[in-house]
Amino acid sequence: PIKTAIVLMNFQNEFVDWAGKLHSDVGDVIEKTGMLDKVPHVIRAARDGGATIIHSRIVMDRGVLLESEELTTMHSSRSLNSIFIDGTWNCDFAVEAKPEEGDITLNVRNSFGSSFDGTNLKTILQKKEIKRLFVMGFLTNRCVQETIQEASTTFPGMSLYVCHDGCAAYSEQEHYKAIHNTLPTISTVIGCHKAQEILRMSSPPTKSSLRKSTSFNK
Repeated sequence: PIKTAIVLMNFQNEFVDWAGKLHSDVGDVIEKTGMLDKVPHVIRAARDGGATIIHSRIVMDRGVLLESEELTTMHSSRSLNSIFIDGTWNCDFAVEAKPEEGDITLNVRNSFGSSFDGTNLKTILQKKEIKRLFVMGFLTNRCVQETIQEASTTFPGMSLYVCHDGCAAYSEQEHYKAIHNTLPTISTVIGCHKAQEILRMSSPPTKSSLRKSTSFNK
């Protein structure tokens, strides 16, 4: 079997739960993709298939302002000063993607970028000899895209997948621009249902089967 891992990015209450400070920013795309209903099935398929499950989250130190041009235009500096704070409910993983025993958790501290930033993700993938990597979560055009870009550079022979309906961004335009324009140049973009099939397989699907099964719904 091909050694496989999935990286679940920033499935935290701050984004996922209606009471999270940033939920209203991503809520429309969450609803459009149906990701909160679909991703748990991908996680279950990954567990059934024996994949390594990695949870990556943003962790902010109190008093540190998260640098994000997009967020700055939508929120006051005061509100940004209290998001993803370490040890708070907002920073906790959402119920849809909570880590279980045996899963790996990465804390991307004081950063809004790649899951490689300040973590040992590279070492984990090397030691486990991962050859196939799935990435999904928040934000499609930022954290997810940067993680895929770094993975493609660091592991040029690795098969990389992004679930288009397992991600969300601040707007549909940003989400679909990344899904249709940027991510396909460095990864294979598929749906969550296809990801479940692949995760239960012992070998990658053929390109023809991917073309037949992949569709994007704007």
